[in-house]
Amino acid sequence: MTTFSNIEKLQKLVWQGTAKFKFNTRKELSEIETFEKAYGLQLSASHKQFLDRFNGRMILAFEETYYIDMTDWEPDGPKKSSFYLFALDNLHNAYRDAKLDD
Repeated sequence: MTTFSNIEKLQKLVWQGTAKFKFNTRKELSEIETFEKAYGLQLSASHKQFLDRFNGRMILAFEETYYIDMTDWEPDGPKKSSFYLFALDNLHNAYRDAKLDD
């Protein structure tokens, strides 16, 4: 698999213990390929590498302690001020529930 420099940089930040990164457990390449076959899709190599290493979740705008007394939906709460990256399960749910217009 091709290694992408932006994913390598993110990996180093995660290993350093940066508190702004919250990721899921990685997915095996075989699971990613099964998803592609099931839905007739081909994910980009960089997306596959991302799922293989991080499998989605979020990059927080601030360190997690900033959000301690907030609900998720406050204007500056984690759901309003962070970046969400879909995990393989999120993609599966979105495609499973998708319907084509006739």
